[in-house]
Amino acid sequence: MNHKNNIIIVFLFLLSACATTSTSTATNSAKPVYKESVYWVNGKKTDCAGIGKKGCLEMQKGEIKNPQNWQAFTEPIEGFNYEEGYVYKLLINEEQTAGNRTITNAEAKKYKLVRVIEKAYEPKLLLNDKWVLEKINTRTVSSPNPPGIEFNLDLKKMSANDGCNIFVSEIKSVIDNKIFLGNVVGTKKLCEDMTLANEFNPLLSRINFYKIENHKLVISDKDNKEILSFKPAE
Repeated sequence: MNHKNNIIIVFLFLLSACATTSTSTATNSAKPVYKESVYWVNGKKTDCAGIGKKGCLEMQKGEIKNPQNWQAFTEPIEGFNYEEGYVYKLLINEEQTAGNRTITNAEAKKYKLVRVIEKAYEPKLLLNDKWVLEKINTRTVSSPNPPGIEFNLDLKKMSANDGCNIFVSEIKSVIDNKIFLGNVVGTKKLCEDMTLANEFNPLLSRINFYKIENHKLVISDKDNKEILSFKPAE
């Protein structure tokens, strides 16, 4: 009888030990893992994956910034106040929950700013967009199909349309508040009403200075005289 009792006691002890170990392992697996990493934040926002609106930060991870590695970043960064037009280098604390979560899980990581390593103003990043004409020679434009312009700094290309014809030019460089374009060439179709087009087209070859204020792009000629004003395309 005593022998049987001893076996039962040993069995219960082992069962209890396993339960304790299991609980301890589960508790330990729930502990978050912390890691500090360097991230770059671009000076313009980008389309959010699956949403299509420019509401997400454009970021990349690593000490060295690569123009080809920007990606939409959908998670919030605690303590980080973003200002458009500035490129940031950040040291970020990543909190990774251990267990069966992965980096693709929205709950897998939390991000907290440790410090801003660099912050540099890059106004030309705001230029890199599609724009719709609002004013020409300071006069407000009223048209159901207003001219538009796009600056693509990655492709070094300016493209424009006047509602009838399409124009393109090489962007040789953008330095400070000055745009250096190559020759502007375009199609030569004739449309029913060319009044606005004939006023807009010659100004493309006079593009020289630019400024962006309150989300408006203002273009000036070599004498710094305002010739075109645009709003962001929707």
